[in-house]
Amino acid sequence: MHYDEINNYAMKCRLYPTKSQKKAIDDALMAVRVYHNCLIYDMWNNGINVTEKKKKCKGGECTEETVHFPDLKTAFEKEYKAKLTEEHPIINACPAAAITHNVGLKGDIAKELGKNPIEYHKPKYYNDLHPRTSYSYDEQLTKVKIGDNPNVFRIDLTRIGEVKVRGWNKKLRFDDEKTDFLTWAKTHRQERIGVVVSRDKVGDYFIVFKIKKCLKPFAEPSEKKVGIDVGISDIAVCSDGTVFENKKFKKDEKRHQRLINRKMSRRWGPSNEVYREALKRNKAERKKIMNDPELNGKVEPPPPLKPSKGYLREKQRHAKLNRKISRKRDAWNHEISRRIVEENGLIAVETLNITGMLRNRHLSYALSDAAFGTLLLYIKYKSDWHNRTIQSIDRWTPSSKRCSECGYTYNSDDEYRLKPWSLSIRTWKCPVCGTVHDRDINAAKNILFFAEQSL
Repeated sequence: MHYDEINNYAMKCRLYPTKSQKKAIDDALMAVRVYHNCLIYDMWNNGINVTEKKKKCKGGECTEETVHFPDLKTAFEKEYKAKLTEEHPIINACPAAAITHNVGLKGDIAKELGKNPIEYHKPKYYNDLHPRTSYSYDEQLTKVKIGDNPNVFRIDLTRIGEVKVRGWNKKLRFDDEKTDFLTWAKTHRQERIGVVVSRDKVGDYFIVFKIKKCLKPFAEPSEKKVGIDVGISDIAVCSDGTVFENKKFKKDEKRHQRLINRKMSRRWGPSNEVYREALKRNKAERKKIMNDPELNGKVEPPPPLKPSKGYLREKQRHAKLNRKISRKRDAWNHEISRRIVEENGLIAVETLNITGMLRNRHLSYALSDAAFGTLLLYIKYKSDWHNRTIQSIDRWTPSSKRCSECGYTYNSDDEYRLKPWSLSIRTWKCPVCGTVHDRDINAAKNILFFAEQSL
């Protein structure tokens, strides 16, 4: 066991705010949501914070048509922010740096729009169904307050106050192999560190510390090589014969999910069809009264329709169940990826079109339950952390149809024609050398073979 230097490590911890601090965090999230929605509306509808350019010609005659690109430099200047703050005072509830930070709101918009004009995109707003769940900015380590309990510390968040924090990673080291996070925070008081404050669907609060450089314990480098074939029956099969089970956490809770979904559909809330129709009528009536100058101020609009407490209670149970499934799956994928990266120096994987695979309605549920795309992502970043070599093979490489012993590749037109190739074929016999192959282990061996060829 030794320590590897890790760059850009995210340490996630649980926050335990008081009632007033919960409201302050919710207000800060609402502030970012309001600023984002106003900014997007001004870009698309009012032509504010955009730059106008002539549309490029692609053959044929050129026109005088113009297109608009987002101007994020003016969108985050003091003048525009002051204007929005005057119209919507809740924006003051959020730390100023959370709105202008390059990995916060600005990064979201830049990633959404890219290099294309806004005419090529539909405006996307945060709402109650898709709320803003996090904001990020930089804090100094002077805000970290350490007490007598080594498992707990407090952080003085801007506009929130001192909040209790638990669950910090005690295995991380800084500067040397004896300095943990709290010791490092004591000795580097002026250091600035990125934080992300978030709230999940259950209503719990978390904080992520974005650490630029740290040391993480890991196994000594190995010279072993392995090919990994991912699938549904077994989530990962290695070329050395090691098989990792697909535990199907979502399928195990399917009956429980259905029971909660039925309860939600019977309660007074968005899952109920009658409620949805009533909500449409309520919104239409409120809009009619507010937009009609003869009725506005004279006729009291109906109060907004809200879900019942029973519906909200079942909704939280549904969110807790989904979080439980997600955490179990993540823990299992982390265990598999760590073991694979620990034991091997060269890891060969296949390139998969997971988005396209999810379009298959017969396999989409099982694929989302297995989440082997996440497993491959974990293997990749852990390999980068610990200086392992990871090599991907092309998507169209015939890893399953090739005999790993003699090199024969199945072809439906040759003299050794087998029955049509499908996922139902789990074992097959090579017609040239006679070797009986397990489909997944043979594919893993071929993935390693093709990866070594491309090095």
